[in-house]
Amino acid sequence: MAPQPARIFHSLGAAAFLAAVASMGGCGSDAGSTVSKTSTPGSIAPESNPPPPPRPQNKEECDACGGLWAVHGIEPAESCICATKDSGKRCADGRECQGQCIVDAEAGFQIMDSSSPPRGFFTGTCSPYDTTFGCLLVIPRGVDDLLPLPADEAAQHICID
Repeated sequence: MAPQPARIFHSLGAAAFLAAVASMGGCGSDAGSTVSKTSTPGSIAPESNPPPPPRPQNKEECDACGGLWAVHGIEPAESCICATKDSGKRCADGRECQGQCIVDAEAGFQIMDSSSPPRGFFTGTCSPYDTTFGCLLVIPRGVDDLLPLPADEAAQHICID
């Protein structure tokens, strides 16, 4: 049986989790649209970041980070998701956010090169918490270094349970 995504995230951290999701082929109905970040030339590789600080282990520690202490995702135990300092900030690269840069549905794909397929970038907003749940279109860390990209490579469909 494959490890559950929430357990992978909590044990690896955000960058490693995104790489793990990509290698597992995504989740749910978005599995066919997940872009592999390890198999194509010029693909986005996970950044080597310092390890994240330890997750708060109780409500008091969670309150200290402005977080939400509750049951999140499919994991039945209570845990903490910490608030980010840049919630709602406009972003065009995942490196611009403490959490994730989530694509704005209204913003659409900004075309920089009208070749076939058109190439460009997405814009988004920084997530309110360091961990988000559900299926989202996320702008990866380091995408700015590869622009312009076709729409299917400029963001990743990910699911976090």
